[in-house]
Amino acid sequence: MRIFLIDDDSEFRNIITIFLEMRGYEVISAADPTGCAVYDEPDKPCPHDYPCGDILLIDQNMPNLSGLEFIQLQQKRGCKGIGSHKALMSANLNDVERQLAIELGCTVFRKPFRMYSLLEWIESVESTLAPDRTLFNFSEASCAHP
Repeated sequence: MRIFLIDDDSEFRNIITIFLEMRGYEVISAADPTGCAVYDEPDKPCPHDYPCGDILLIDQNMPNLSGLEFIQLQQKRGCKGIGSHKALMSANLNDVERQLAIELGCTVFRKPFRMYSLLEWIESVESTLAPDRTLFNFSEASCAHP
C-alpha cells in the first residue's frame, strides 16, 4: 500500500515515515504539496491514468498551500487516487476548517495523536482496497510527485 505523507515539519514527517515503513508500507513524503502534478497546471485534469497512491496524510498548516486547499485542488482536477482515504492532521483546526475537512471526506487527526490510532485507521483503509488494483508507476514516468 502506498501512502503519501505531506507535512512541513521534517522531524514529525520522519517519525511517521519510519513508523509506517517498519510496518511494510511504501511512504512517499514531502514537505510541501506543490510538488504534486495536480499543482503544476491547476486548470487541467489529473495527468495520470492510475491513482498515485492509496492514502493521503496531510498537515493543514503549511507555508505554500494548506492541506484543505490541496485536497480541494485534487478534487477539482479529478485526482484518480486517494478518494475517501485522506486524513488531515493539525494541532489547531478551527470550526470552519474542521467542518470543511468533514465535507471533503477527511478523517481528522488532532496533533499530537497516538501513532496506533493512525495505524488502526490505515489498516481499516487497507482492508477495503482491492488487492489487484493498479497504482501509477513513478519509476516509469518523468513527472513530479509529492
